[in-house]
Parts: sequence; C-alpha cells; structure tokens
Amino acid sequence: PMQSRRTLTSEEWSWVTGSLVALRRDHPRFLAAASWFRKGLIGGDCLDCFCCFFRVIDRIASSYADKSNWGKKDGGLLKAISQLTDDLFDGTAAPELLSDIDRIKTVKEYRNDISHGSKPITIDMIEYANEHLPGLQDAAFCILDCFRKRGLNFDV
Repeated sequence: PMQSRRTLTSEEWSWVTGSLVALRRDHPRFLAAASWFRKGLIGGDCLDCFCCFFRVIDRIASSYADKSNWGKKDGGLLKAISQLTDDLFDGTAAPELLSDIDRIKTVKEYRNDISHGSKPITIDMIEYANEHLPGLQDAAFCILDCFRKRGLNFDV
C-alpha cells in the first residue's frame, strides 16, 4: 500500500533503450565493465566481489587507455591502468588504490591467484580481499563514473 509505481513515458523509454543500444554498439567493453560492477555489488562472497571490481578496472584500462604513444615493448595491464589513471584523473585526486602502482600490482596478483586457482584459498587471502574490497570498489566506481562523464560520447 505504501509503494508508488511510476510509468515511464515513451520519451523516457526511448532514451533508456536507445542508450543501451548505443552502448552495446559503440562501447561494449564499458557495458561489460558496468555489468561486472553490478555483479560485485550484489555478490555475497568477498573473493568474487574482489575479482569483479578488479575486472572493471581491467576491462576499462585494457580497452580505453590511450596507447598511442606506447612503444612496441610498452604494454601490459599495469601500464594500461597507470595510463588510464593519468588520462582520467589529470589534476584531480585519483582513488587511493590507483595512485600506487605497487598496490595495483599486489591486487592484480591476488585477483589472478583467486581466479586461476594458482594458490589455495586461505584465511589470509580472504582477509586481504575483505580488507581491500572497499578501496577496490571505490576505484572501480570512480573509473566507471569518470570515464562515463569524460569518455562516453554517443548519439542515441
């Protein structure tokens, strides 16, 4: 009895569906990253959420970092994350995690160990993931939000 339902207008529905079509057509990697973020938000397992939030950063950095000035030997995910951080947060405060390449490297290694099963899941690994989850979630959200504001140009 206390719920109210709002009906979308035709214009609003067209905007929503048109935006999704445009994103799917022009920015499928962004849409995939947003999906990983959603999965991380609704997940119940800290290790899964940890992996999901890192995949957001991985997906956006791998797909959208400006690699035009890179040499043939340059490359890799850490370089892409560093480049994307510079591109998106120039002159503004980047999320704490993204400001420290050594922390990013450690988080990446943990994500690889969890996802690929190269090390057994231990209490220490769970505690590490749980401790770093808020910072990782913040970094993933900031990248999505900043990239959406600065980098997503599409016509519906």
